[in-house]
Amino acid sequence: MEPTMWGNFPEDLWFEILQRVPAKSLVKFTKVSKSWYALITSSRFIKTHLARIQTERSSKSILIRCYSISEKQERYSVHPDNDDFILQSSELELPRASRSRDWGYRIVGSCNGLLCLWDDVDGTCAKPIFVWNPSMGKWIELPSPKIDPYSENVILGFGFDLQGLDHKVVRYVLEDKIGGVAEVYSLNSKCWRKVPIVPPRHYISCPSTPVLVNGIVHWLVFHGECERILFLGFDLKDETFSEIFLPQHLTWRHFVRLLPFIHEDCLAISEYDHVIHVSSYNQCNGYCNIWVMKEYGNVESWEILFKIKLEEGIQQVIGLRQSGHYLATKGNMAVDEIVAMMPGNQCRVRSLVSFDPNNSKAVKDLEIVGTEFSIYALPFLESLVLLEGRCRF
Repeated sequence: MEPTMWGNFPEDLWFEILQRVPAKSLVKFTKVSKSWYALITSSRFIKTHLARIQTERSSKSILIRCYSISEKQERYSVHPDNDDFILQSSELELPRASRSRDWGYRIVGSCNGLLCLWDDVDGTCAKPIFVWNPSMGKWIELPSPKIDPYSENVILGFGFDLQGLDHKVVRYVLEDKIGGVAEVYSLNSKCWRKVPIVPPRHYISCPSTPVLVNGIVHWLVFHGECERILFLGFDLKDETFSEIFLPQHLTWRHFVRLLPFIHEDCLAISEYDHVIHVSSYNQCNGYCNIWVMKEYGNVESWEILFKIKLEEGIQQVIGLRQSGHYLATKGNMAVDEIVAMMPGNQCRVRSLVSFDPNNSKAVKDLEIVGTEFSIYALPFLESLVLLEGRCRF
């Protein structure tokens, strides 16, 4: 007879105990018995476990993506957001390599321990979209979109509908003469459906990964009619679009980037003065303003959180750690000179660093190197979502 997991203890007590166990360990526990497997893979357990780790500060990590020139492939790793960032890191293995040799996958978004990736390969071939749980090693490929699957002018977003308890991928095809067309993929229903109402405007996408705030996916886009950069939002619950303007003085002439995590309930951007484009490694490159929208949707609530003097070769701020220190990329002229001698290489190399915004000269090298613009950081937590291929709560 197969042993049960309960013994002399009530099931509810075991349920409470196992909620405190990390996701990777729970996967191993599913092999103990059928009763262990049934409990851990149940929707109730997965949902409760996720809710717990989302509130625990110690459970939050940082996922780093970079493209390695020497290995000619992208690398993913997870790091604790503390002093052991380097020592306790773990490498992640992609189930399938991207067909793009120069860039790798584009990160669409991250939510509930899932990462959405897009193989945006140039040419007329299909551009597959994947949802991946790195902790579980689970990976699903979405069916081909119904609307113009080969289009080059597309933006995508990924997130979780809190009301419908459904992970969704939104795909917006930006057309030249009309406002565009959009469709949504539901991981619960496993199908694409067209969004009936889209903005009657023409947008041009900006090179920035979207962020998820308040259940709304946000892209940075250029609005041709008013010649301004703004946020285009898509509400995953109502499946409707909206616009949010940036601070009044920011125009298309400014170098602006979305920050994937500053505060979980706030929109944040980084703004650089024009001299950021100067390729200087050892001299001041200007300033970076970190803007935060204190009251969501209120354009008047934009405030500068920090004005950072870019020193010590710092190029671009990409995120904020729990300690209040910033993650940034840093130029390295010596490494660039070595890379430039490699056949066929035209790109620059950047290092990932951490620094105190109150003292940008105090820079800590995090020992991660990648090609320019390939280094990306986002908040991450290990979850059981997609365990056994199921995503429904």
